Amino acid sequence: MNNISLTNLYNSKLFRDIDIALAHLLTRLAPNDPPAVPLTALLVSRAAGEGHVCIDLHQWAGHEIKASNESPPLGRCPDVESWIDQLRSSAMVGAADNHCPLVCDRHGRVYLQRLYRHEQQLAQQFRQRALYVEPEMSPDRVARIRSLLTRYFDPSPSDGAPDWQKIAAVVTLMKRLCVISGAPGTGKTTTIAKLLCVLIELTMEAPLRIHLCAPTGKAAARLGASLSDANRSLDCPPPVASALAALETSTIHRLLKTQPGGKGFVFNAENPLPTDVVVVDEASMVDLV
Repeated sequence: MNNISLTNLYNSKLFRDIDIALAHLLTRLAPNDPPAVPLTALLVSRAAGEGHVCIDLHQWAGHEIKASNESPPLGRCPDVESWIDQLRSSAMVGAADNHCPLVCDRHGRVYLQRLYRHEQQLAQQFRQRALYVEPEMSPDRVARIRSLLTRYFDPSPSDGAPDWQKIAAVVTLMKRLCVISGAPGTGKTTTIAKLLCVLIELTMEAPLRIHLCAPTGKAAARLGASLSDANRSLDCPPPVASALAALETSTIHRLLKTQPGGKGFVFNAENPLPTDVVVVDEASMVDLV
């Protein structure tokens, strides 16, 4: 353990009361476990409080723990091999298929059990949607889509570089899951506005149920404003522009309708949201739970 004192860690104010309580609980449940176990509990719990799903032991191995940059180190984390060996010797740490408080996967990542299960469930849902491909389209529909993509998206660059905005639109038309990422100013919202115009124009006879949401009220308002700005700059037929302008943005919680008393959401796995298209902005800010 390289002489890390758990007592000094508990008194260092580096960790919250809940982090320390978890470490104490694991120590009471398995008093003969090596100190690496409560140390890991402290680090994993604190990471969860900061919005992280897990810690990577490779990043922490050999790391000096300090109360501040100026203070002397309280100790040094063990090397990754001995750390993993100590964790695997504990009944408090398990693999993916058991119910131990902590989970250490084969890549040296350690999770709280609950967050590990949430991540696995989310990954399974993503895989199911990502593997879906739309059935083969008729030649007329393909020609219609090509025409709309040509109208809403700029011609391909003369240097032959891929038009990633158009590619994102094509992927979304063919798949049930599409993640559009990029730095600020790369045109993500404009791409979404153009894509929505294509979808609206393709389905004017049977309008789609489209929902726009974001994790916070501020982010939802920003999404609505950005789409309004993009709508004014697009050359689309008045009915399409009106349909795009009529779309409302909301928070994820409001969209799923929280039930009083902390009883979850009205719309959930057993009662899916009645929708055809959902746009989630600022997806990296969405809490895993």
